Amino acid sequence: MYLVVRPVWANRNLTPEEIQITNTLYEVFLKVVTERRSLIHQVKTLQQTRGKQRVATAMGNVIDDLFKRHVHAAIRRGDLPQDLRITPRGAKGPDLWLDRVAWDITTAEQGQAHIERDVIGDRHRWDAYFILGY
Repeated sequence: MYLVVRPVWANRNLTPEEIQITNTLYEVFLKVVTERRSLIHQVKTLQQTRGKQRVATAMGNVIDDLFKRHVHAAIRRGDLPQDLRITPRGAKGPDLWLDRVAWDITTAEQGQAHIERDVIGDRHRWDAYFILGY
């Protein structure tokens, strides 16, 4: 089994289950940012929020919401573990975590800040930290 996305931080080898979870989460992320239905939802949301918030913020929020909705559905289907934790939008920390492995999605603008906050700020918190997409 191989990883389709590399961690930005890892202090040990991942288990086969962690690799499978990572690959599944990356597939969910790709679906959210490329699937026609998701793209239509993103455009509609941008049209509704025009002038109310920055485009990057609006896009980040809609992608975050869609991603977490898809993750919830994957958990219900049994494609992801029941004990995978989902951080509410706006709360500090990675978007998802299980034990000592974390997964995050963010904008290119915020990527470094997320790494500094979640990894550099507490090097002992995570065994592995992934950014699935910018």
